[in-house]
Amino acid sequence: AKVGGWSVALPHGPIEWSAETAAIHELPEARRLPIESGIEFYARECRDRIRAVFARCVADGVPYDELLQIVTARGRRVWVRTIGEAVRDASGAVVAVRGAFQDVSELMTAREREAEANRRLAATLDDISDAFMMLDHDWRMTFVNGRAGEVLGRSRAELVGRNVWDAFPQAVGSVFQREYELAAARREPA
Repeated sequence: AKVGGWSVALPHGPIEWSAETAAIHELPEARRLPIESGIEFYARECRDRIRAVFARCVADGVPYDELLQIVTARGRRVWVRTIGEAVRDASGAVVAVRGAFQDVSELMTAREREAEANRRLAATLDDISDAFMMLDHDWRMTFVNGRAGEVLGRSRAELVGRNVWDAFPQAVGSVFQREYELAAARREPA
């Protein structure tokens, strides 16, 4: 599952990594290192964010759950999910921060591929000469191509996200509504 743990005893650390967390960082074994050395593994553009959420957790006990990138010891960029929570003593003072660390690179790659496929599909549907729209299970318009906007006399921004029956109340109770609902029930195109 590529999931590991970590902890930092306050006020000054060090970070203690599980063997799994060290493996995600492509280090040979579990490590103890200064807090700033751990932060330096984060991609440059992610360091301010991790510093900020970690500092809030230390100062106020605010937990965090972030998707960020690290650069491993071998120089590979890896997407990680890092979770941190405060550990308090009997008086309520934050005395440590602990958390989980997960390599989510495969998930992020899948999301990027899905987003690219969705962009290509939207571009294809937008280029067709017929009016086309997609509705979700709650009858909200999730996509309206340019031609549909022209035919319906409204912009995409006015339509996407709206319930089709709210956007076109004159269609409620009509043959149009009955046929669409029947097609949806049968899982057929309308």
